[in-house]
Amino acid sequence: MAKIGIFDSGVGGVSVLKELLKVLPDEEYIYYCDQKNLPYGEKTPGEIRNLTKTSFNFIDRQNVDMVVIACNTATANAERYLKAIFGFPIFGIIRSGISEIVKATKNNKILIIATESTVENGIYQEEIKSLVPSADVRAKGCSNLVRAVEDGHIDDELAVQVVKEYLEEYRDFEFDTLVLGCTHFPLARPAIEKVLEEMGKEVTIVDPAKSLAETVSEFLQDRDFENKRSGIKLYTSHSSNDLSKMVKSILNMDCNEEEINEEDYKD
Repeated sequence: MAKIGIFDSGVGGVSVLKELLKVLPDEEYIYYCDQKNLPYGEKTPGEIRNLTKTSFNFIDRQNVDMVVIACNTATANAERYLKAIFGFPIFGIIRSGISEIVKATKNNKILIIATESTVENGIYQEEIKSLVPSADVRAKGCSNLVRAVEDGHIDDELAVQVVKEYLEEYRDFEFDTLVLGCTHFPLARPAIEKVLEEMGKEVTIVDPAKSLAETVSEFLQDRDFENKRSGIKLYTSHSSNDLSKMVKSILNMDCNEEEINEEDYKD
């Protein structure tokens, strides 16, 4: 069994943890989120790299065998940077899902909802168009949806209203594939589906977390680690119990979260 680190800026990575548990239920998971500094989607690439480096310093001291970046914004802006620094395997969430996106679309019209930073980085658009040059790929930054999910609004009236405000401008865009380009958004999937139905849209929703979980599972198949424990440990740079509440809501697990002082892990 492996000891797997999971990093996100907030509670969105619980959607990735959910997919990992489906295919790797017996591993030990160290989940760390940098809630003190969210939202990452409104920060500069340099700020994101510095913050993720501090977070990875903490995760590294937990003696993990590998780390999953359960954050699209951190993946887009810091994955290569982190891989050049740390010696353990690091898996970002974006590239794992690209082939699934390309397979899903039939008319090559794709809408991506993500953070402003991920949209501006352009990694989804570039990766998709590298495989399908004729694809019409559009992307929308949805920072208010990140905040709504972080506050626990995943399937209520507020969540539906926020989703509606973002998707309304694409009513006339005949996209057949919607990419959830932020790990917070799968948690709000019920609200997203309601809005799409109201708009009369029949689309395939792609959650890259599923492909990421499969990639990690394949990586572990031929490897043996000394770790013999299983379970989940939750850590955050600012405890408000939002993380443990989300784990209870989505995974039906009771886990306590522990706050760590990020100053202890800065270079």
